[in-house]
Amino acid sequence: MEQNMPSTPEEMLSGQPPQSPEDPQRQAWLSTHAAHVAKWLMVCFWVRIAVAVVNTLGRNLKILDNLPMRVLTYAVSVCMFLVFWQLGKANRRFRAAAFLELLSIGTIVGFLGVSPDILRKAAEDPGSAILPLAVWFVAAFVLYTVECWLRMTACAGILTGVDAALAQKWRALRGWTMGILIALTVTFLLMLPLLRGAPILFFISGGSILLLIAMLLEAIGLLVASIIEQIYLYRSAKLFKALAQPRTEEESIRPEDLM
Repeated sequence: MEQNMPSTPEEMLSGQPPQSPEDPQRQAWLSTHAAHVAKWLMVCFWVRIAVAVVNTLGRNLKILDNLPMRVLTYAVSVCMFLVFWQLGKANRRFRAAAFLELLSIGTIVGFLGVSPDILRKAAEDPGSAILPLAVWFVAAFVLYTVECWLRMTACAGILTGVDAALAQKWRALRGWTMGILIALTVTFLLMLPLLRGAPILFFISGGSILLLIAMLLEAIGLLVASIIEQIYLYRSAKLFKALAQPRTEEESIRPEDLM
């Protein structure tokens, strides 16, 4: 029985089974959206690099507390919001990810506003800073986890019926990333009682060392997942760029077009 290919973003989100890229309706969708998607996926690729640089600098609270770094932090978050909003023309889940970017800006603003007080209290009483930091950490990670799920699901969605293998890789990466983020959050929460109640024993307890090792491995896993996501973003952008170029019926996309 013949099945119709989702020809609009709304139909793609409905879970209908994909058909081959040669389907006329799919070709019509690609002719409308391929160039736009290619452009903004590549912009997303570069903006994510900028975000990584800013976040790396931001781990030093003295740098993060400077006004220029605050402005830069807000700027890259706004840029990511705009990128997701533009990609939302191809898949609505990108728009949902864009709104989460706005919420993440709010968490950054809130943290930057209270961080001097937290640090001052931490210097006087280390245990007093644990709860505020934990609340911010969990809130930030919940937002980031949901945003990752939406972003990667949307990337897999726009590749449905275009490149099944690459779409499946996005789904596999989504599962891997979700598992790491959940594990990292659980590990952090398990460390809180040790940090608050026994700061000295924290460093000599066998269980605490295992938690530290687990957190380190999870951080490495998250870094690897982020690098893989960059690779997939680049390949997806090149794929849509190749699809946006007019071709004759005898022509096909060559592997070098995606490099």
